[in-house]
Formats: sequence, structure tokens, C-alpha cells
Amino acid sequence: MNETNIPLLQEHELPKADRIFRLAFGTFLGLQDPMKFSGNTNYMQRWYAYPKAAFAAEIDGQLVGLFSYQLTVISYQ
Repeated sequence: MNETNIPLLQEHELPKADRIFRLAFGTFLGLQDPMKFSGNTNYMQRWYAYPKAAFAAEIDGQLVGLFSYQLTVISYQ
């Protein structure tokens, strides 16, 4: 049975999340090797700044996608 969950992304899932991220965007952009998308940039490092702003998409307990949003603080002084 395909059980779908959207929990917070966990630190131990970051390597797999990085692979999913590169494959998705590299494929979308038509790169010959999608895994080379964004070079040596580590977008998953952002998780450490806002771990509660990153969600995992899971099917039957397996990470199949991710979503994150950026928190922006605006200060008027």
C-alpha cells in the first residue's frame, strides 16, 4: 500500500536529498549528466540554518522528494 507522508527532512536524509535535488533540476534543464547540476555547491547546507523549513516527501518510508522554503526577516529601523 502506498503510504505518503510529508515529515520534516532529517539530517541523515541530506545526502539522498542532495541526489534527488541534482537529478530533478539537472534532468529538467536537460543536462547530459544531471548529477553535475550546480557543480560543487551544497544546497543542502541550508538545512542547518532552518531545519524546520525543509520537508521530505516519502512513499512507504522512502525519501522520494523534498520541499523547502526560505525564511526572510525584514526589519524596518
